[in-house]
Amino acid sequence: MQTTLLTEDQIWGNSALDVMKNYGIPTGISDLAIALGGYRSSGTRNVEGDYTGYLWSASATNDRDVRVVDEDGDRYH
Repeated sequence: MQTTLLTEDQIWGNSALDVMKNYGIPTGISDLAIALGGYRSSGTRNVEGDYTGYLWSASATNDRDVRVVDEDGDRYH
C-alpha cells in the first residue's frame, strides 16, 4: 500500500491545495484508519458530516516531531 502525505505548505501555506481552500482542512476519518489506530474526534465533523480525526503530514516541527493536523484542521504542536 502506497501512502502520500501532504506537507504543511500544501495544507496551510501558500501552496495549499484547492481542495483545502474550497472544503476546509478537517478531514473525515475512515473505519480503516480507526482500525489501524487513528484517533476519531468525539464530536467534530467536517463539511460532509463525517467525524474528523488527527492526521499525519509529511512535515516536521522544530523538534523534529511529525506535524499533525488536529480534528479541527489546525496545526497540532
